[in-house]
Amino acid sequence: MNQQNDYKKKLELRKQKFKKTIDFDAVKDKRVQIGSTLSKNKKEDFMLEKRMKKKQGKQETVSKINFQSEEFQKQLEKKIRLIPIYSKLIFGTDLKKRLENLGKIRKLLSIPENPPFEQVIQTGIIKELITIIDNSNEDIQFEIVWIICNISSGTIQQTQYLIDNNIENLLIKYLKSPNKKIRKLCSLALNNIYIDFQRHSSKQEVLKTLLEIFPTIKPHSLEFHTFVLLTSSLIRGKSLVNSDQASQILSLLVNNLKQNYKELKRDILWCLLDLIRNENMNKDLIQKSGLHLKLMNIITKLQQKIDVNPREKIGYEIIIICLNQISIIFSMDEGISDEIMELKNLEPFKNILVWKRRKATEGIIKILSNSSLNENSIQKYLDGKILINLLELEMDSSNEIRILIFSFLIKMIKNANSNQMSEIFSTNFFKKITSLIEIDNTESILTILNLIEEILKKENSVKNSPMIERMEEANLIEKIEQLQTHPNEEIYQKTFSILETFFA
Repeated sequence: MNQQNDYKKKLELRKQKFKKTIDFDAVKDKRVQIGSTLSKNKKEDFMLEKRMKKKQGKQETVSKINFQSEEFQKQLEKKIRLIPIYSKLIFGTDLKKRLENLGKIRKLLSIPENPPFEQVIQTGIIKELITIIDNSNEDIQFEIVWIICNISSGTIQQTQYLIDNNIENLLIKYLKSPNKKIRKLCSLALNNIYIDFQRHSSKQEVLKTLLEIFPTIKPHSLEFHTFVLLTSSLIRGKSLVNSDQASQILSLLVNNLKQNYKELKRDILWCLLDLIRNENMNKDLIQKSGLHLKLMNIITKLQQKIDVNPREKIGYEIIIICLNQISIIFSMDEGISDEIMELKNLEPFKNILVWKRRKATEGIIKILSNSSLNENSIQKYLDGKILINLLELEMDSSNEIRILIFSFLIKMIKNANSNQMSEIFSTNFFKKITSLIEIDNTESILTILNLIEEILKKENSVKNSPMIERMEEANLIEKIEQLQTHPNEEIYQKTFSILETFFA
């Protein structure tokens, strides 16, 4: 009782000291002065992340050969000097020699390091190969397409050379070849081209061809895998897929999610991720396919395996892709989340949060933020210990993760009842918040202040709210008062608004 009286006296004294008519100019001058002092001692470091994509085609590798050895390099230089001779023999009348010399050029282009793409291009052989491919047997066609596929994995300029010489149309034509090996190489070469160039006019034709062939291919084959990669390149970015095509691709990929081959499963999921981002993909198609339920099943199984073997790299990557897809699906329609976010399904999410791995944590927070946030779902997240694990991440996480967590809490507050608020926002929670304000990150501080503001707005309508007392016990308000001299204008204005609400 005495403690409660002491608290009330302390609060009354603080209210008397708080001035509603603050001299903004005086405070602003003080903040500018402090800000100028801080700026002399502080520099912002900017990290510029560059994604360098070094593409290489399917290459023959011989483990016993030392490609760096002096002997190998001498032999290679000798063979490169012979490229013009190989090229001439390709167009002779002897079929055996034609095939043999095509193979020699193909093998040169298949070496792992610095293949002589430019030397082959300079011979002019590529233009000539186009003229003979239609009248050649499948063995020669196979070698020609392989040579083209290798060059397509080179530099942008080398890929552009192929486009300028109408190679793209040739590849589209032979994508319908009865020979599956030729189809596979055409698929790889086209994928290499579309990584560097959009080529919207031809993509639609390739997509139609793929959709005709796809149902006839064995799901576990390497050809199927290359077609998945090509489909992903075709549908990524600018929308070229109509609703019928989207439905066909969705059905085809979802039906093959049972693959045991992890690399193929991962690439199918990447393709699905590109597909559901497409503007012609809608929630009805997704619900009908059952994709969201299959994704949850994959997450559950892989989470258990990674708990046993944390170094499971591809499994972890698959989980990240699945989490991102579920998040996007929920953003289409919050109602879909009710089908997945049952209490029994929350266990994998809770366990994944324990890993404290950034991408997985981000994925789960986005799922929670895009889910149907009402009293029932919030109670499920409390009962399933998801929120407890999430709040425990605050101190150990990066600013980016903390901002995501607080942004989710801000959204959740609007639909939480008073009992849920009391359970989530404990004194210990506010103590963590108090220590986080000391971190000199403007965006992080603003997100925390927005969270405090939402809590105060919510609690002002609740009689005898415990939140105010908990904030005081955690010295949170005192810490916020100190922000009145912060050099950032937005932080200052937000601070004043919070204090005015608190002492009202």
